[in-house]
Order: sequence, then structure tokens, then C-alpha cells
Amino acid sequence: MHTLRAMALIERAVELSESGFPGDALAEACSRASREERQAVLCIVRSRLVQSGQPATPDEVMAALREMVRGAPSPVL
Repeated sequence: MHTLRAMALIERAVELSESGFPGDALAEACSRASREERQAVLCIVRSRLVQSGQPATPDEVMAALREMVRGAPSPVL
């Protein structure tokens, strides 16, 4: 159940990012989530970024999440 909610939170973060949210879209999307839901989001984010082997910038994190949600690569803004 936490995984489904985490995916919804990630999708909300992508929507916020695409709408020009001025802050950290992922933090905002998770601001009212439970500890377990935030942990599930963190696990998903880490699994998406582990392939690169290098620390990711916030823009790279959002690009990876956008790709996951939308199903197609998107450029880092």
C-alpha cells in the first residue's frame, strides 16, 4: 500500500515541478505523508538513481522521476 501512495506522491511532485513550483517539489508533495510513505518514496528515488553511480542534482532527480511517471525521457531544465 505504501508503494502505491509513494507513486502518487511522486506523480504529484512531477506535476508541481512541471507547473513551475518555486521550491522543492518532492519535499512539498511529501510534506503531509506518513513516515512509511516518505520511506517508500526515498526507496523508489534511490532505485531510479542507483544506475548512474554518481550523486544526482535536484534537477536530475526530478528528470528521473518525470521519466518514470511519464514513461519517456525528458531533458533536465
